[in-house]
Amino acid sequence: MWVELARRWAARSVASLRLDLPGIGEAAGDDDLRADAAFYRPLYVEASRQALSELGPDYAQLPVASMGLCSGAWWSIELADQDPRVQAAIALNARALVWDTDLHVDRDARKVSYLLKASTYKRVLHGDLPLSRGVEIAQALLRKAVEKVKGLLDRGAKGDATGAAPTAVDPTDALFDRLRDDGKVTTLLFTGNEPVLDELRRAGRAEQPSDRWPALHLGLVTAIGDVHTLHPVAVQRAAHDHLDEAIARDLRLSSPAARS
Repeated sequence: MWVELARRWAARSVASLRLDLPGIGEAAGDDDLRADAAFYRPLYVEASRQALSELGPDYAQLPVASMGLCSGAWWSIELADQDPRVQAAIALNARALVWDTDLHVDRDARKVSYLLKASTYKRVLHGDLPLSRGVEIAQALLRKAVEKVKGLLDRGAKGDATGAAPTAVDPTDALFDRLRDDGKVTTLLFTGNEPVLDELRRAGRAEQPSDRWPALHLGLVTAIGDVHTLHPVAVQRAAHDHLDEAIARDLRLSSPAARS
């Protein structure tokens, strides 16, 4: 898909840089990437920034949009957040907007009610559900509860001049605020049953357009099933249409006329 996209836009005089980051694909580096957390490291964002620096002076003044799928979507958003050269981020099926090592466990913990069902234990006895998964969820819940209590105690101890505790800022809201304040355009595209899209909806962040984040765009490529890696050709074609629309919009917003 990325090859097709790059060639299509090269025909419109828009250059693309496609690369394998350390340890991925054909790139040398640490290839022990069995755990999801291994993909969510500053290493990849810094490698992307270095790649931009290698482009040379001919590209130094041109607007840049970062783009990726899954963990690559997270790298793209982080790159836009950290690098002033990047004017826009297009994230396809991001599995995290703000990385947390307990993220997947937290998502399972939302379904913690299943731990109270007799059918769950029948599944454990039959070997259909690993007991270790339930233990992992319980440990994460306990850890989060301890962290929450500690945070409340810390905020209560600090307080402000009136004795009121400061209000905690949600990390996702803070990310969107920074991107907005830096004039960055962010496009989040999703296919099917994606947890980040569900979380955005539940938190009321999926309303479009948003008064708080006018340059944040959300798009649903398709609503069918779990097609995270876009294997069906029909889903790829739909994704191409959404990506083209986002790129065209970002180019207009990044033009001198749009900024003046």
